[in-house]
Amino acid sequence: MKELEPLRGSEEFQRVFKGGRSLANRVAVLYFLPNGVGKVRSALVTSRKLGKAVVRNRVRRRFREVLRRHRAALGGGWDLVIMARRRSREAPWPEIEGSLVALLKQAGVYHQP
Repeated sequence: MKELEPLRGSEEFQRVFKGGRSLANRVAVLYFLPNGVGKVRSALVTSRKLGKAVVRNRVRRRFREVLRRHRAALGGGWDLVIMARRRSREAPWPEIEGSLVALLKQAGVYHQP
């Protein structure tokens, strides 16, 4: 099983934001960029617009769980930044999982094992 590594540092975020592509739906915005490392590195971004810390942490935990459940299907060599949208606060689990998987498939990062 592949492990997901975190993106760290503002320069890594800026590289993905400026050099990568983005896709969006009602739940999240996905920024993605090939990294040449062979591993999937990811970061989750939740704005204070979502709500207080309890709400933001719950959204991050849900997004992290989607990535954990589907990490075997993620192709290697990508940097991912997932930004939560307001809909993610009250969206049920199946909608969150389906939306994120749809974004990953649309980006070409997700491959059926």
